[in-house]
Amino acid sequence: MTKKGRVVKAKPNAIVESPGGAWGNPLWNLKSFNNLFSIPRGYADLLSGNIPEVDMIDEGKSIRVKVDLPGARKEDIDLTVVKDRIIVKATTKKAREQNGKGYYYSERSSSDYYRSIPLPSLVDEKSAEAKFEDGTLEVTVRKVDSKGSKVNVG
Repeated sequence: MTKKGRVVKAKPNAIVESPGGAWGNPLWNLKSFNNLFSIPRGYADLLSGNIPEVDMIDEGKSIRVKVDLPGARKEDIDLTVVKDRIIVKATTKKAREQNGKGYYYSERSSSDYYRSIPLPSLVDEKSAEAKFEDGTLEVTVRKVDSKGSKVNVG
């Protein structure tokens, strides 16, 4: 609350001026400035690297997920399947060197991919099959019958 007793709510990604003027309360200004850079819950994976493109196909009894990982190698992929999601992590590394007359050029880069993909239904983790070809990871998992069971109350 401000000195006048009214509630001031800052909208995300909006520049907010302090109720006491530009120099009224420096801590209030700092907090509103930091809000410009805050990340909403559920978006933390945006910070960890590149977010690969995903296609999801419901095939009735199974779900097939295609994940684009350009530049990744098969051995650089970490794939985890849990009941309700698929988690994909990958790292790509590139190195380039040139040695010429009177000069030496060296450049290295790396890139991390991360994506936690929520699935539309529960799946059997042990049924997961994956293949990687031409920069695309394809994962197929069988759905679990999630109808539940009737319980008699005694």
